[in-house]
This record gives sequence, structure tokens and C-alpha cells, in this order.
Amino acid sequence: MDEDTRRIVGVLAAVVVLVAAVVLWWRAQQAGLPQLVEVRVAARAEGEDVASDRHRVFPPGSRVLVGAVVGYRRSDGTLHWVSPFPEVESRGERLPVHGLDRWPRAAGTLRANWYTVEPSLLGWIGVSAEDAHYRLEYEDFLDTEMGRDLMAEVRWHSNNAEFLSSPPAGHQVPGGTMRFRARVGTYKDPRDLFARDSVISPGAAEVWRGSVPAVTRDAELPPGLHPATSSAFRLGCFSLAPDIWPDGGPDWPLPLTPAEMAEHFLITTPRSLAALAGGGDPTADPWSAPEPVVLRGGGWFRPGAAQALRWGRDVAAGDTLHVGERYLVLVRDDGDGVVSLGDEVLFGWMEPPRFRALGLAMPADATSGHLLRVAR
Repeated sequence: MDEDTRRIVGVLAAVVVLVAAVVLWWRAQQAGLPQLVEVRVAARAEGEDVASDRHRVFPPGSRVLVGAVVGYRRSDGTLHWVSPFPEVESRGERLPVHGLDRWPRAAGTLRANWYTVEPSLLGWIGVSAEDAHYRLEYEDFLDTEMGRDLMAEVRWHSNNAEFLSSPPAGHQVPGGTMRFRARVGTYKDPRDLFARDSVISPGAAEVWRGSVPAVTRDAELPPGLHPATSSAFRLGCFSLAPDIWPDGGPDWPLPLTPAEMAEHFLITTPRSLAALAGGGDPTADPWSAPEPVVLRGGGWFRPGAAQALRWGRDVAAGDTLHVGERYLVLVRDDGDGVVSLGDEVLFGWMEPPRFRALGLAMPADATSGHLLRVAR
């Protein structure tokens, strides 16, 4: 081997050694950095001490905060939790959390992407076992307005109807039920676009297992409606094919039955909404025996009666008119003292529950139905 060849070989060997040293150094550095393991979403109202990932109901007007609680392991394998909340209850137990200032600075900056987990469709008619898996599915919707911090305020703004020119009436209620997902990553520089490491909490794919945290804020409801009615706002409203309610039948494809979905406030149906408004249980039957009624001249009558149904005597807020497949919960008289087309009702049909005039909520060809009076 001549001198030039030896020189080239020596340079190449030096380069190989240098590259190997850099790789080993980089691996050692990475091995020493904390590795993200898990993120859980918890919520609390402003002023509360303890955040929780169980489904909670907050009073009207509450300022509700959600936070990403991050689990990570150090090089020795020990698990640590950091949280924007000082106290956290998760999966039925207290987590030993530390403040975000305990996150090792050498590991970079923690940033979050927030998602709302919402029904893919606002509603549907005649859902069957054959199409339930995609009619009732949920999706993750990125919510950039929640910011990138590990704590965000719930805006009570649904994202699953952004394709519409104006939001559905049911989305304008300042409350209801919402679910959240968070992806948390570590960034060497806060301006970086890509995370060195990231974890994400359960989302749409896990919603039927009950592992996606939900929060409900009560709405200011008219007198006569059960307070639990607020939990149905922002849910998709689906009517079901015959024989599907309550257990779905032998070919039902989803882990939860339709009744269980309603009980966990994952869907609502026209009937379950009315049952919730009348008695607080979406799967119960809170009514007395149904009474036949007919529509004449803009008012609802008992067959053969000369006087339309009267508020305060024949009906009260919380009672329901069952017309076709629709269940129309009576809310308020329009001032004439009888059940007429201008009265306000609560109903769900092809979109989340909303308030509307009775004449606009009924099927266009309605002529008869049944009065369902709450058993009082």
C-alpha cells in the first residue's frame, strides 16, 4: 500500500470513528431524555381544586377548563406526571402530578393540539344494524382556537358543522355535552413544526369504550323540563329502524346498544330526548297512557272535543306530542292558552336538539298523533 492510499484510508477511518462517536453521543443524549408515555384529558370549573376525567356536569355559565395531563418516563424507568392542574383525579384515583415547571427543560417545550370528538353526522333517519357503524360514528376535529397550551378553555363551539353556511340551531345553545382529545409533543424549539416525541389521548376510535372524557354544561332551561335535558344538547339525533331500540338486535355491530349510547349521552333519539326532558332518564317511559289527538284549524284537540288542549289543565311543560316519528316536547304557550302551532317545543330530528315553534317542528302532513302526559 503506497503512502497516498494509506493517507486516504486513514482519513476514511477517522471519519468513520468521528461519525460513530457522534451517533453514540446522540443516542446517549436521547436515552437520557424523558420519553412521553401517555396523555389524559381532565376538566374542572374555574375556582375548583381538583380536575377529573369522569363525565361531569357544570352549572350554567361555568367557565370550564380542560387540561392535558402528561405521563413520561425517565432513563431509570420511573413514571412521572406533569399537569397544568395541581390536583387530578383520573380513572377513579388521584394521580401524583407535578406542575409543568417540573418538566425537564433539556427535553424541550411541551405543546398541545386540541381536538373535539363529535358525531360525524348531525343526525339520520332509520338507522339500522347494517349502517349503524358509519351513521353513528364519531370523528376528531382539530380545534385551533383552543391554542397550543396544555390547558384550554372550553368554548362550547361544535366543529362538526363547519361545512354549513350557518350553525344548526342546536349548536347555539350555550351548553350541552362535549368531548375532547389532546396530542402533546416535545419540541426542541417552540417554533419547530415537528415534535421530537408525541402522545395522544383516546379519541373517536375509542369513544364507544367510554374512554374519551366528556363535560356537560347545563343550559338555562324553561320551567317544566328536567335539568338533565342539557346533557343531550350538541348530540346527533337519530331515529332508528323498527326493532332496533333498545338493544339493537342480534346483528347490532357496535359495542354499546342504542339504549346504552343514549344513557352515556353519545347519541339522542327523538324518543329518548322526550323521555329525558319529561323525567330525566332517556331510556325510561315517564308518560301515562297515550291519548289520541287530532290537528284542526291550527290547534290540537282530543277527537270530538270542541275545545283545543288547554295549557295548565290538559297539558303542561314537559308533556310530549308524538306525531309520526317525531316527539315534540311542549315548552311554552304562545299566549292563546291552547296547544297551537305557535307554541314552543323542544325536539330532535335529523340534527341536534333545538327549540322551535310547534308548526315548524311537525311533519308537514301531520293530522293526528298522541299526547304523552308526564306521570305526575
